[in-house]
Amino acid sequence: MGVNTALVDTPRKQMLKKKLKRLQKENSRLKCALKKRAKVTSVEATCLALSKFFSGATLHFMEQQVKLANCRPPGRRWTPLMKSIALSIFHASPKAFGLLKKLFALPCIETLKCSLRRLNIYPGFSKAVLSAIKMKSQCMSSQDKNCALIFDEMSIKRALSYDSRRDEIEGLEDLGNGLGKSIASSALVFLVRGLKTKWKQPLSFHISTSTIKHDVLRDLICQAIREVRETGLNPVVLICDQGPNNRACLSRLDVSPETPYFEVDGKAVHVMYDTPHLVKNIRNNFKAQILMFDGKPVKWEYVSMFYELDSKRQIRLAPKLRSKHINIPPFKNMNVRLAAQVLSHSVASGFKMPIKKGKMPQEAEHTADFIEFFDKLFNVFNSTSKMSSSQLKHALYTGSSHWQFMDTAVTKLSSLKTLTGSILPCVKGWLQNIAVIKVLFDNLGMTYLCTARFNQDCLENLFSQIRRKGCQRDNPDAQQFRAAFRDILVDYLIDESKVSNCDVDLDEMLFD
Repeated sequence: MGVNTALVDTPRKQMLKKKLKRLQKENSRLKCALKKRAKVTSVEATCLALSKFFSGATLHFMEQQVKLANCRPPGRRWTPLMKSIALSIFHASPKAFGLLKKLFALPCIETLKCSLRRLNIYPGFSKAVLSAIKMKSQCMSSQDKNCALIFDEMSIKRALSYDSRRDEIEGLEDLGNGLGKSIASSALVFLVRGLKTKWKQPLSFHISTSTIKHDVLRDLICQAIREVRETGLNPVVLICDQGPNNRACLSRLDVSPETPYFEVDGKAVHVMYDTPHLVKNIRNNFKAQILMFDGKPVKWEYVSMFYELDSKRQIRLAPKLRSKHINIPPFKNMNVRLAAQVLSHSVASGFKMPIKKGKMPQEAEHTADFIEFFDKLFNVFNSTSKMSSSQLKHALYTGSSHWQFMDTAVTKLSSLKTLTGSILPCVKGWLQNIAVIKVLFDNLGMTYLCTARFNQDCLENLFSQIRRKGCQRDNPDAQQFRAAFRDILVDYLIDESKVSNCDVDLDEMLFD
């Protein structure tokens, strides 16, 4: 009887077929791995080539575009920096973001909103912000940890809204310890700024019904200093403007030009007033009344007389002086630029020619000396670099000419009084700043000190950023203020307004 060989070979053929399929799958996996490896190598090579032409956020953006080029949208994963770049574009212009999203790989709007929702920022001192600062401070040197604590208030719109996350009404007074009963109209912000290196970081904000009472403000200042110290930073100076409430608060802390500091837990914190505010206050008092300087009267009418003569000349002695400097428009009396351009070297020098020609009285020379003095004093407290075109605008260093000028300035400022013999509060502020800057230079142990870091321009720029969010919203309500403050904490590419009331600071956010 014959044997059917087809039946005999069937198991063998099946085994061979299974083996062939395994080999085919293995071959397919090897091909995919080789393609993937080639793709990774190509991406790495492209990123390496890009690093020769770009750096920072631009390089990161270009690398992400290369890596995500062949990745489908559901499979894309975004880095924190990429989300921050996308947020910056979206806040600058939603239309521009929509256009760029068609050209580049960018996170969708919902992804950005979800990222922001995870950051819970409310009035008071945020544990998330403080813990992040603490982590960052561990990588700093002891001198980099020296910082200034700056605070100021901004007016906000009185409005109420519902916060579904906390199931609360937002817009009532909230200093960080619970809601009040009155609708808020002011926001107080604390910010820390490095004195040696160029960094800054918003610390907290507090919503109040009106200007915060000086007793409450004193407690908030002491709490802020303790919180900053807990992070490892060293707040050596407190900076604010000369608002009545601030002066009342500091007087409760026994701060004066003779003792320009107060103690918190046994450690001294010196107090300085914002230099641009002092310049504006000097100009405003100079315009409002006759002052006695070195025992001689100085009068605003001579500035007006000089402008009338100079404006008719073809080649002007003070080309920046305009009618708006003499007849200050509404809401411009606190403009720093207008005050600094009046109290300038060009105006003081321009007085000399009409005085020599007899077109202005000889007494006007005392007003020129007054203007020249405050131009030099402002330069001393406005140095931004080690060297400058003006000698007094250099950074402070041992043996520089600043020290002799400041000793002379103390005598001259002490002679500056009103006709009734009273000393102006802004003059006391200048005397206090001079005393503090001398002490800090000795205590900080730095080879040179840029005095422009002892003002609150960085906080004024923060306020301008908040106002720019939402299509130039000059008067945000409490909910809009909180949202803008939260966004700025992570949106480090937002720039300051080019028409703001103060110089653009070059500080970088401590963390993003």
